[in-house]
Amino acid sequence: MTASKSGVGPTSDPPIDSFARLTDEEIYWRDHQVFLEAHGYMLRPRYRPDWTPSWRGKRPQDALKAEDAFALKVSHTSIGGLPSLRTLRIKLRTSVMDATRISDGNLVYIKRTHTDSQELQILRYLNSDELRQDPRNRCVPLLDVLRDSSAPDTSFMVMPFLRYIDSPPMERVEDILDCFDQVLEGLVFIHDHGVAHR
Repeated sequence: MTASKSGVGPTSDPPIDSFARLTDEEIYWRDHQVFLEAHGYMLRPRYRPDWTPSWRGKRPQDALKAEDAFALKVSHTSIGGLPSLRTLRIKLRTSVMDATRISDGNLVYIKRTHTDSQELQILRYLNSDELRQDPRNRCVPLLDVLRDSSAPDTSFMVMPFLRYIDSPPMERVEDILDCFDQVLEGLVFIHDHGVAHR
């Protein structure tokens, strides 16, 4: 707390360290960083055991722009001319995380699942050599499956990091029609192989 400029009472310092606190969900991934790195996948700096916030020693507003800060600014009021740093922590989905494949620098998506899950069984089946040869197979490639050494009931599925359906934006009618063709082709493919979707 510091005295306000008017001297009428204390004001709070901008809580920039709230950007540095890991959520419980983030701590899970930080605790698995060494395991994932040993298998060829690197999480972002924020989730490494030796992480120090990149904005330390800089201006408070630098925390808002830093890649390794994780919060949403929800207030547009100001404190002493600076934007308010009151934040709403983003609730992470605990089962997913992005990472970089060390061997080639490609971005991947890692999903935590139960080792015996139906999801993992189906994805392995759809990624079998035979089904991968079918041009209608639009299913996400399964690049790797890692079994959690600290919890054998848990596995990590590694997949390419995909873009949103509208990135890049569809600019022509042909783009939209091609998209629908691929979606329908993929649905027919999984139904032909006994997989229903929810």
